[in-house]
Amino acid sequence: MLNIDIKKIFKSQILQKTLKLSIISMFSNFFGFLIPLYIAYEYKISEETDNFFLSYSIILFIGTIFSGAVRSASIPFLKEQISNKSNFSQLVYSLTYYIIKYVSLLCVLILVILYVFIQIYSNTLYWYLFLSVPIILFSVVNSFFYGVLNSIDQYNVAELSPLSRAIIIFFTIFVFSKELGMIAVIIGYNLGEMAKFLHLLFIIKVRNRINSNYKLIELSKLKTLIKQGLYQILSSTIAGATPLIDRIVASFLIIGSISMLDYGDKVFMVFHAVLNSFLVLILSKWSKDVIERQFSITKLNKAMLYIFIIGNALFGAVIVFGYDIINLLYPKIGENSKETITIILIANTAGFIFNSVTQVINRASIAIKSTKIMLKSSLIKGIINIILDIIFIQIWGVIGIAFATIGVHFTGLIVNYYLFKREYKLKYNIEKY
Repeated sequence: MLNIDIKKIFKSQILQKTLKLSIISMFSNFFGFLIPLYIAYEYKISEETDNFFLSYSIILFIGTIFSGAVRSASIPFLKEQISNKSNFSQLVYSLTYYIIKYVSLLCVLILVILYVFIQIYSNTLYWYLFLSVPIILFSVVNSFFYGVLNSIDQYNVAELSPLSRAIIIFFTIFVFSKELGMIAVIIGYNLGEMAKFLHLLFIIKVRNRINSNYKLIELSKLKTLIKQGLYQILSSTIAGATPLIDRIVASFLIIGSISMLDYGDKVFMVFHAVLNSFLVLILSKWSKDVIERQFSITKLNKAMLYIFIIGNALFGAVIVFGYDIINLLYPKIGENSKETITIILIANTAGFIFNSVTQVINRASIAIKSTKIMLKSSLIKGIINIILDIIFIQIWGVIGIAFATIGVHFTGLIVNYYLFKREYKLKYNIEKY
């Protein structure tokens, strides 16, 4: 039985740090939040916006499956080396080198494949994809830099970097949108990720004086880290495919379906900023707790309960104010589309509750270095997502895709928690430390 002390919750350092980090993150991401609003204002709902959002979803999907892994999976290992600055610097340099090397090779391969497609098919989607490929490299490297800063508890300075990215993106779109159309958006995202890379590199090397150690650690010596990272990459691949699958299914519906899904999702940037701030802090803390043998199932249960309560409060607010929010953000979109986007937003918020709690379990899995739990759960969720998408669009159209996410995330929560408890007991052979 969990005892909930409300006063203790509000006085907790984790909550205070989360709120502080969330404020910084939301301020830093404010201009980024304006970008999709500007796209909606400038291009409305059209085939061109559908192609852009689908292409960017694909690029984001490819980048996310690697970026999430290199950021979070590296933190427990970096935490272990903090006491030895030389070993820490060597690990940072080695991982940066290998990430840039192998992700660059992947990007070259993708460019070659897309070039062939461009020559065969006259579809702007492939051209948008081709121009967006550099985003993959920069987003993965930037995510690792986030992990480095998180591991040394430099949360606040890390979260300021999206500001430089957003300013560059918004400026590029504002200046070149009339001449280049949607291409200006893609160029802006490329330049924005590059600006973010330079910003993070400056913070790591100059502000924190983490000097390059040019002696590489052999890949064979990073076997455990790579193994955990690969589990997470595979898990992220399947989990990240969910929004991509949703958009692919939506592409068979009426023109504008993809755009409506994306506009409904974008409102979540504020919610995700708060959740991600908490997840960043809790992963760092639990990684340290595991090393010091202070982590327990009870800590996980309390964190899950707090997130569930906050998520339900958020859901209630979205039900009451959802349409007003959509009407304020997308004034030039038609009335019927606004109503559809509002329903999508409400359904996504319901799924967000279960997914948020699942993400807390995932951070515990990463902390105890058992990311294979995430892989198993993602496989189950991926299969259910495809089945529910196909069934629900027959009944509710594009709204059915949003309804399907509720079932997918609820299933993921149940499966993740069961697998984590089983793995935890097997790994430590005790209920708690």
